[in-house]
Amino acid sequence: MAKKSKLRFVYDSPVVSTFVIVSALLFVTDVFFLKGKIVSSFLTCPGTKKSAGFDAFNFKSALDYVKIFTHIFGNSAWENLFVNFAFILVSGPVFEEKYGSVYIFVMCLTAGIVSGVLNACMSPFASTGAASIVFTMIFLSMITAFSKKTFSVSSLLILLLYIGYEFYCVIKLSGGGGFKAVLLVPVCGDLIAGICGSLFGFFVSPKKKSSSSAKTVLQEKEKYSAPAYSSDETVVGTLN
Repeated sequence: MAKKSKLRFVYDSPVVSTFVIVSALLFVTDVFFLKGKIVSSFLTCPGTKKSAGFDAFNFKSALDYVKIFTHIFGNSAWENLFVNFAFILVSGPVFEEKYGSVYIFVMCLTAGIVSGVLNACMSPFASTGAASIVFTMIFLSMITAFSKKTFSVSSLLILLLYIGYEFYCVIKLSGGGGFKAVLLVPVCGDLIAGICGSLFGFFVSPKKKSSSSAKTVLQEKEKYSAPAYSSDETVVGTLN
């Protein structure tokens, strides 16, 4: 009688899943218990000017340097949280399986730091959220298509859709005064950060990784395979 297989819970993408869980717990705790104190005090990277109740970036403050990275764990609203997490959870586990948890962690770390530095040095607005990581995932999907010598139209549409959403969020947070040229700065900063994070995809190609592993398996098979007779050998025997 066949044994019944048991249902197993697999923590398949530790970096992406841990990031989402931690960000969600911080946001829920902040909304229901601390009334916005966590996001405003620790998870928002200041800009070059005072805006929306946030002071300008203080280059003498150690906490402001910490916020250059921790701002990716913040979310300004439920809408922002759901949209970002939808993009990250759809594509993040796939790329973590292809590239490995270490490389995905380095990509997210690079994107977050670049986004924070550009925001502190160039943007007049305070920034919070994982937009740079979302852009990293989108550009990684394009890199995957490029490795197959194709151009992904769906990835381009997703990129344009998310850029439009980013402009909507910036306009909303800036008071809803319509489009202004200055609003390009934070969106372009996240775009550049996403490109910097996804650049590791060029150097660590899943195709190269799989080919090298296949080559290793082939060498092991040849090493332990039994010797075979060649086609030009003659076997001499007796026939009764």
